[in-house]
Amino acid sequence: MFSSLGELFLHLDANLTDQVKGEIIALPECQLLSLHFGLNHLIRSLVFYQNELDEGKNYFLALGGPDEASGVLGRIYWLHIRRVAITEELALKAVERCGTLYFSDAEKMAVVKGLVADYERAFHADHPAGPSGPAG
Repeated sequence: MFSSLGELFLHLDANLTDQVKGEIIALPECQLLSLHFGLNHLIRSLVFYQNELDEGKNYFLALGGPDEASGVLGRIYWLHIRRVAITEELALKAVERCGTLYFSDAEKMAVVKGLVADYERAFHADHPAGPSGPAG
């Protein structure tokens, strides 16, 4: 099913309605925890429970358990649909805020660099227009 952040985000871009994207965009950063039972639940389901690709599951497990990983991915998707450039600084903030504090600094940076590189491959090489749907 999915083996990278880019594949997941392309799927979400194509399958979430503009209304749902608009609701996510409208959330202030301090309320992103409210995505746990909505967007992040969908992400957990897609990348862990429905994903039949071992490569994909292992990719996402590098972000922590399903709750931590969906928190990181949900936060980065929130930035993505707001058309905010995904930088190492912002990806690191997502990793640090979502409970993946048990990583060493080197592990965190490797994960962050991988996320940003995957995002760049998906949205700047093949899809230069960026995310689809409403911009905040």
